[in-house]
Amino acid sequence: MTDEWVAELRRLEAAATKGPWRKHGDGYSVMGDGDISGYAIADDVDDPADVALIVAMRNALPELLAMLDELRKKNRAINAEHVRQELSWNAKLANAEAALREIRVEVPSERYGRNHADMDGLVVRLRKIDEIARVALAEKEKS
Repeated sequence: MTDEWVAELRRLEAAATKGPWRKHGDGYSVMGDGDISGYAIADDVDDPADVALIVAMRNALPELLAMLDELRKKNRAINAEHVRQELSWNAKLANAEAALREIRVEVPSERYGRNHADMDGLVVRLRKIDEIARVALAEKEKS
């Protein structure tokens, strides 16, 4: 639903005879409960099912528009929270990448690729990355 379409529905709803509307007489006419003129809003409608639909739609429109407003508001809040979480995760990822860069500096590829003699520094850094990941996961589970 575009904003323009919703605005048009609001304009039409505001301009129309105030609700609630109801079937009148033999079911082929529509009347507004607040209409004291005695004239039908719609008269000689071909099918009583169309009258029922017109009445139901008119009476439901204000509530549907209010529900749409509430859902859009909730959607904006969810989107804002999603952006906040994404920024937080991006910061945590940057921290993990920085820790990984430190590992690469401390343990050159010729050392950790061929012999495993000096892996203590690597193990310490991997534990640091693991701790960062655990904190991030715990925060994600809270939200």
